Amino acid sequence: MSIIIKNFIESKFSNKANQYLLTIQKVGKIFAKVHSIDMPLGDTKPENALIDSKGDIFLLDFEQSAYGGDKIWDLAVFFYFIGHYIPLSCDKTIIASIVNSFLVGYLSGSGNFNHVHNVGNTKYSRIFLFSYYHLFYWK
Repeated sequence: MSIIIKNFIESKFSNKANQYLLTIQKVGKIFAKVHSIDMPLGDTKPENALIDSKGDIFLLDFEQSAYGGDKIWDLAVFFYFIGHYIPLSCDKTIIASIVNSFLVGYLSGSGNFNHVHNVGNTKYSRIFLFSYYHLFYWK
């Protein structure tokens, strides 16, 4: 998944850009499906979502997951790690496209809107101190 994000940023809305955004959207939908069974993923950095040559997505690293755990944290960590791939000079529309694609997938996959909304709460937003851009898309 990290490669998809990097490629999208470098594509600057080329013909392949839509493909990258659809993959990001699929990942959001998968997160929502896992959350719908009351299972947070735990470690949601993009490296833990692998995409094979057919476009199938596989989630890895469930050692931190536990039934009934904090699903909002999953979203916060995912967005935090996206910030590691975004250069400071990156156009905000590119960042917004990545975040929005994930959220469209998450919400269309029955993800909880309150979880999305609450990522901006102090408990979660403190991890964004070193990923400046993402705070613009909450609340």
